[in-house]
Amino acid sequence: MARSFTRRHGAPFVIIDGCIECGICERVCPYDAIFMSDELEFVVDGEKCPSCNRCLDPCPVGTIIPMDDQRAAQIRPSNRPFVFDGWQESVASDKLSAHQGGRK
Repeated sequence: MARSFTRRHGAPFVIIDGCIECGICERVCPYDAIFMSDELEFVVDGEKCPSCNRCLDPCPVGTIIPMDDQRAAQIRPSNRPFVFDGWQESVASDKLSAHQGGRK
């Protein structure tokens, strides 16, 4: 069973060109946000990814990046269907909630 998160830490991650499909990211993600797509490429489900950073250091080729990184323009076509378009509002909402002491 995947863990769920209550607060987004920042922009969700995506996987860009250059990934070697080693699968380390999938194994270290505690939210089951990273998986092998039908195109046999690893992708990040942006709605499940809280931006916890646990997949960043283990990636041997540095192809996992946050959506607000300029390199996100290199996102692989297989990851596009899983991009969370509303992440900016979600981050803003979570920051406002944290600033108000958890109240919404």
